[in-house]
Amino acid sequence: MVPGLQVKRSLGIARGKNDQVDAKRIAIYAYRLREEIRPSNVSDLKIRQLRAMFSLRAKLARQRAGYRTTLKEQKSVLGSKDYKVLFEVQRGMVAPFQVRLQSLRRK
Repeated sequence: MVPGLQVKRSLGIARGKNDQVDAKRIAIYAYRLREEIRPSNVSDLKIRQLRAMFSLRAKLARQRAGYRTTLKEQKSVLGSKDYKVLFEVQRGMVAPFQVRLQSLRRK
């Protein structure tokens, strides 16, 4: 396995971007370095599951943070008395993310 950025940098400045062109460039890169590149071992199932869970946890945390930030900004700008319904809906958006994050921590 080789990081995508390494492949990109090895090509220098290149124009044109689509799947067909990218596949050709990756094939050329692999062919040029065929003596140095070693096959990778597939990760154990548990490791792949953990990676997927960490990825999901990070995504949920970012989304929760976004809703929290929006709520905080709206409270400071709009005032709390006139927009109670709006704030309740925003809090309701944060709560499920919190529950899901806690369930991931337990597993």
